[in-house]
Amino acid sequence: MMLYADIFEKAYKLKVFQIWELTEELYKDWEGIFSKKVVKDRVTSFIASQLRANSLIKVRSDPSIFAFPEFGTEWEKYVRKRKCQTCGKEFIPFRPEQVYCSEKCRERRKASPLPPQKTQKKWAKEEEEFLKRELRKKGKLSKKDMVEIAQKLQRSYRSVWHKVRRLQHEAKNNP
Repeated sequence: MMLYADIFEKAYKLKVFQIWELTEELYKDWEGIFSKKVVKDRVTSFIASQLRANSLIKVRSDPSIFAFPEFGTEWEKYVRKRKCQTCGKEFIPFRPEQVYCSEKCRERRKASPLPPQKTQKKWAKEEEEFLKRELRKKGKLSKKDMVEIAQKLQRSYRSVWHKVRRLQHEAKNNP
């Protein structure tokens, strides 16, 4: 059972968050046990109770952003932003899948004859070496291992998963 203590721990780690961000973080741990809707409902209930108890504050309304009081005055320092794939401007996403800062940029990208920009960043040698060391040390990486590595390298789980597959394939073909 997902307890408020579990939610509190993840929320405090984020310091400043939106409902969807906290839901995504918790869903990584509870995938297969709870549906995303159940996790979101628990997060929403948790936030409501913490707001009533003054343990959380709402620092912005559009999108709704919550913070622990000690981080409330400098919440902008902790909020996670993205770069717009069209204009490159930093923005606070309303949804997990949002990649454009505005409807105007989204429409401009749709109308553009150019293919969307690749947002993949190249793997640095240090990152590859770190990944190779982890593979040698553990032999096979679990999903949890790859999630932790992704967080350390500030990459997506999917990116790490693909790189691990490539490295394993290379090792198999070049002994």
